[in-house]
Amino acid sequence: MVKGKRLVTWSIRVDDDLDAVVKRLAEKDLRTVSNYIEMVVRKHIADLGIDVGKSAPEKPAKRGKP
Repeated sequence: MVKGKRLVTWSIRVDDDLDAVVKRLAEKDLRTVSNYIEMVVRKHIADLGIDVGKSAPEKPAKRGKP
C-alpha cells in the first residue's frame, strides 16, 4: 500500500463456513484475516485489469466540436 493513503474500515457479514475457511487460509499464509481479505480483493481487481492505484473513477473524454 502506498504511504500516506487513508485507510477505510469495512464492516461485512459472512456465514460461519466462510469465516472458518478464510481464517484457515489467512493463518496458512501467515496473515491477519483483514490483510488476507485485502490481498484477495486486490488480486481480483488486478485480474479484472483495473489499476487499484487510481482512487477516482476515470472521467469520459470531452468531445471536441465536429
